[in-house]
Amino acid sequence: TMLALPSSVLRAAKQLLRSRRGKAGAAVFAAAVVAVYLHSRKGRAAARKAAASSGSGSAGARSGHGSRVAVDAVFFQRLRKILPIVVPSIHSKEASLLLVLAFVLVLRTYVSIKVAEFDGSIVRYIVSRDWPKFVFTVTTFGLIGIPASIINGMMKYLVLRLSLRFRTRLTHHMHEQYLQGTTFSMRPSRLLTR
Repeated sequence: TMLALPSSVLRAAKQLLRSRRGKAGAAVFAAAVVAVYLHSRKGRAAARKAAASSGSGSAGARSGHGSRVAVDAVFFQRLRKILPIVVPSIHSKEASLLLVLAFVLVLRTYVSIKVAEFDGSIVRYIVSRDWPKFVFTVTTFGLIGIPASIINGMMKYLVLRLSLRFRTRLTHHMHEQYLQGTTFSMRPSRLLTR
């Protein structure tokens, strides 16, 4: 099947191929344009498929907002209601995890700034051909990678741990509020009874 590109993209590619800039550069540009178009088309198809599988009766579709998230008054009202549930007091485990996560974020910011400084220094020493300083800076840059990887791993662990604690708190709250005294049982499936 023929690829249906927008006519403006085809016109720009044809003009570039006819220009004096060279066939190789134009071919690379045309290939890049086609790749970007196909990638965006694939993303739109995946979004349509996800919207179709979620059903037209979802809350997002009914409200007309779709899957867009907005930080507005409604968001802050919901946050004000849910925050006391997930973080019941400043002495809870969740508050401690939030505090540690904030500290780790500050550390990560500091390490990111240092990495950017070393990156600039490495380029400066290469351009000035100051090889001893270059070797020292590259070695230090490599050594900073060790705490940086520990900090990134710690941050990921804390986020996962915090999300688990939040889900647990929300589940317990829902059970206490709405499912108190209700018993659920599972019927064995036919596959297990054969």
